[in-house]
Amino acid sequence: MKIILDAELYDRGTAAAPEDGLWSKFPIVGVWDGVSAPYNDEHPPFLYKGLTGGKMAGDALADSLQSATVEDLESILVDANRKIGDVQIEAGMNLVDASTLGGVTFVLAQLGTESIKIVHGGDCYALWAKKSGEVGISHNSFLPFEMELRNKVAELMERTGGNRKEMWRLFYPFLCQKKRENTNVPGRCALLNGQPKVVRCWSKYSIPSKDISLLILLTDGLVPAHEAGNEPELARKLVSLYEKGRLVEILAWARRSEGAIADRTHETFSEATGLAIRFE
Repeated sequence: MKIILDAELYDRGTAAAPEDGLWSKFPIVGVWDGVSAPYNDEHPPFLYKGLTGGKMAGDALADSLQSATVEDLESILVDANRKIGDVQIEAGMNLVDASTLGGVTFVLAQLGTESIKIVHGGDCYALWAKKSGEVGISHNSFLPFEMELRNKVAELMERTGGNRKEMWRLFYPFLCQKKRENTNVPGRCALLNGQPKVVRCWSKYSIPSKDISLLILLTDGLVPAHEAGNEPELARKLVSLYEKGRLVEILAWARRSEGAIADRTHETFSEATGLAIRFE
């Protein structure tokens, strides 16, 4: 079996700070999305030696991938989570209140000769096409939480006449409370943020290597939340877009979809990262 890195993509969009990441050093590949603690003008972002919480956490994951002595995804994630927690404790944070912590959502895959193992947390996506024509996608248990947040933002954008600064002032306490309720709770949002309980919240998949023809890993910037409700349909859509024009085609679709509702969201275009692997 031949394994080929078929495509990589990064687009910052209109994100205030770059927090996505990508890893493509076989046999492990992955993408991640940094998530800083909520902030606004009245509560400025907490920086870790000049880095946002999301960037600090993403760098910790990259460091654990680089220094790994065993090719075991869960061991790497546990190590990264420990490093993220250590940095935040050193900075005076406690690991109880998720609304104060930086972290990363993620999807990693180990490309083995017998099986493709995937570990997924939060709103990143793995999708795959099999030689039989069947397609599959990782389940995003974060989506109901994400849609609740997006609906609240839309309500506040309408109330404030599209003033994002005022929207963030009003949205901040709501977002903090929802992060406390949903972060690293089984069946909700798995986030590498230093909390040990994340190990009970991520999802695992295994696909026989002989069956797979294509694996695509995406951060949420390539999969608008309002397009993601029907996961089987979403998987077919994304694979079709990829075959038409690779990750650039998926990005173009995501940007059209985001642009159509930009006046009701917290930012115009999300940061977006993806990679694709072919199996021949």
